[in-house]
Amino acid sequence: MDQVDLEMPRGDTAVFDVVIKDSEQKTINLSGGTLKFTARAKSGDTATVLSKSSPGSGIIFTDAVNGVAALTIDPADTEGLYAPCTLVYDFEFTAPAGAVTTVLPAGVLYILRDITHS
Repeated sequence: MDQVDLEMPRGDTAVFDVVIKDSEQKTINLSGGTLKFTARAKSGDTATVLSKSSPGSGIIFTDAVNGVAALTIDPADTEGLYAPCTLVYDFEFTAPAGAVTTVLPAGVLYILRDITHS
């Protein structure tokens, strides 16, 4: 899987436009499905640091047919984290028929230190 790293200052609003693909790099039609974003301190951890999902909880499909979604991370999601820090993340897509697949992108979310909230 290809890795896509994201970065944002702690305590800020960040919007990431992502194109969701399968393991063969083919764009997934998101119509009628749901998408979940999960970030953890490290791979294998059971504790979730940050979670977002569609519909209505931080992920919206901006062009579902072409696999485009917008992930929004709110200030409250990161302002309590020690920064700088790194989280690992992935996306999981549930198709309308119920099949669940971990999809691309996946990678590292860098939470940068900010001066205002230091």
